Amino acid sequence: MAHGYTRIRTTRIARGITALWVAGIVIVAAGILFQRNMAAPAEYKKVTIHTTYGTIGLTLEVANTPQKRTQGLMFRRNLEKNTGMIFVFDADTTSSFWMKNTPLPLDILFLDARKTIVDYVSMDPCIKDPCQLYGSQIPYRYAIEVGEGFIRKKQVKIGDTVDFP
Repeated sequence: MAHGYTRIRTTRIARGITALWVAGIVIVAAGILFQRNMAAPAEYKKVTIHTTYGTIGLTLEVANTPQKRTQGLMFRRNLEKNTGMIFVFDADTTSSFWMKNTPLPLDILFLDARKTIVDYVSMDPCIKDPCQLYGSQIPYRYAIEVGEGFIRKKQVKIGDTVDFP
């Protein structure tokens, strides 16, 4: 009888150790996945647009990696006044933007390497696929997305300049 009791007890202990070992692996794996999926803290730039009518200060979230440029302002439900996103490219481009999963209508300014506005367009949210593409016929190095109506309200024009570090 003592022999059977020892076997049951040993089996329970082994199962307990196995369960703890598995739980430990799950916790470590979850930690690794969480760390990989954690977004780096957002970087912001203070930007000044110089127009014929004065200067406009903006605080823009920086999208300077392929992942950040792809994500853009997707899933954002609102933008505070004088905020938005600046897309920074390594070289001049004519890449297009789309409004997939972006519920906010936006204005986008395209800037050349000298930080002069070369084009702009207003963009509507994508309601269904395929989404409309928005771009500039003129190569640009930076793109700034801001809330809808910004260009009209602030009287921003092609040729206006932008300052930022």
